[in-house]
Amino acid sequence: MSSAETLIAVSTLMLEAASREDWSSVAAMDGERRSLISALPSTLDAKTVHRLQSLDSQLLSMACAERTRLGERVRVGQKLDRAARQYAVAARSGISTSGAS
Repeated sequence: MSSAETLIAVSTLMLEAASREDWSSVAAMDGERRSLISALPSTLDAKTVHRLQSLDSQLLSMACAERTRLGERVRVGQKLDRAARQYAVAARSGISTSGAS
């Protein structure tokens, strides 16, 4: 198997892992992928280049979508955290006020 074919295989596995939202596997394979990219010959046929670009584009699209989802989860978590803190402050205020009566 040529280095380009191996790179296509690894990129395909990364894409499959990303589709399962298994980002730890994607990250683990990224080092191997980078090594394979650095070992590619200086000339590749157009079909191979197109296939590699397509896989990269798909993987990048999935990673960006996941980043967006994670960003939204963080924003929701921050809103919930603020609401919980406000509730705790209000509850403490209510306890001190009712305790003084």
